[in-house]
Amino acid sequence: MSTVEAKLRRGFGLLARASSDSDLMGVALLAIHSALEEHMRGALASTPAVAEDDRQRLIRRELSWAALADLAQRHLALADTELQLVLDAQHVRRGFIQGRPFAWRAADMLRYGRFVAVFCGAEGMLDELTKARRTAERAREQPPEPAEPAPSWNRDMLRLAIMVAVSGMLCAGVFATYQWVGQALRELDAPTVPQAAATAGALPTAIPGRTGTLVNLGGGPGWLHEQPSFDSATMPPRLAEGDRLRIIDEPTVEADGTIWQLVEAQGYRGWSPLNNVRADARP
Repeated sequence: MSTVEAKLRRGFGLLARASSDSDLMGVALLAIHSALEEHMRGALASTPAVAEDDRQRLIRRELSWAALADLAQRHLALADTELQLVLDAQHVRRGFIQGRPFAWRAADMLRYGRFVAVFCGAEGMLDELTKARRTAERAREQPPEPAEPAPSWNRDMLRLAIMVAVSGMLCAGVFATYQWVGQALRELDAPTVPQAAATAGALPTAIPGRTGTLVNLGGGPGWLHEQPSFDSATMPPRLAEGDRLRIIDEPTVEADGTIWQLVEAQGYRGWSPLNNVRADARP
């Protein structure tokens, strides 16, 4: 985009926004008039009929607006009415720069803007930008179309989905509370067992330690317990008087009025009353 076109677009854009705002029209005139000056200087500098002295003064920007307009009338076919319009615009521009109220009306600016657009080879640009501006303003002023109400079956399905979701959350909450309370009650009912009690269970291989013998069964079978308590579950192997044991090197536990010892027998580790365990003498 050339400098002339950029200035025209800025000036015409401001003019399209100005409506009756005289200050905004004054700023628009500065851009439009400057675009005309740039175009005239460039066109005259490239015209062979222009004297070399005038050409150099054009390049050095030493020509006044009156002299520039006179050269444009002689070499760029600027009509008398157009020359007067340019000089009037220069007078209004100078007054606005000096702080005086903007002297032109909107109709004067539109007439001058259309002339400059045609003279600079940008015919239709002002009308195009003005139309685009008005279209945008109408679009902003037009209220948005109301959204179509959702079908009633959609609302019914939404209500049903919400009810199902809420019911599911309530059920999940009740179930979680029931589980938590049950777990808490089971923990309260369970006997307090030291950490060593957690080691009871089946073992694939024997663990080194002291050995001993199962004794004092009174002719009945013996059982290893999962916990140091007669109420706890028993291990699968049915033991008998004299069966060999491996005594696990863990502290004894007192529970149910009995002292318990962690032992291993027939591949299982469990708890046995200490009075049923006779340790072998150490070598």
